[in-house]
Amino acid sequence: MKKTKSEIFKWLKSRFFGGALVLVPLIVSFSLAGFLYVRLTNWAIKLVENFAPELIRIFRLKQSIRVGTLLLIIAVLLLIGEFMRYK
Repeated sequence: MKKTKSEIFKWLKSRFFGGALVLVPLIVSFSLAGFLYVRLTNWAIKLVENFAPELIRIFRLKQSIRVGTLLLIIAVLLLIGEFMRYK
């Protein structure tokens, strides 16, 4: 069966909007996670610098702050996903 131009256009249009509906939430989630990661990590490192400047020189402390921030953001995104699942 031969497809007409309007059928092909409708098919492409539905595929485009279907893909956009999948990608937009992913882009928003990753942008939010990246923004929060940078803000929380910088805030925590500055906080440690103010209260215990000798501790900030320890490489493992900075890495622990970064890993902790990343785990916190992942946990928050998972919780948001779970709450949105229930109506």
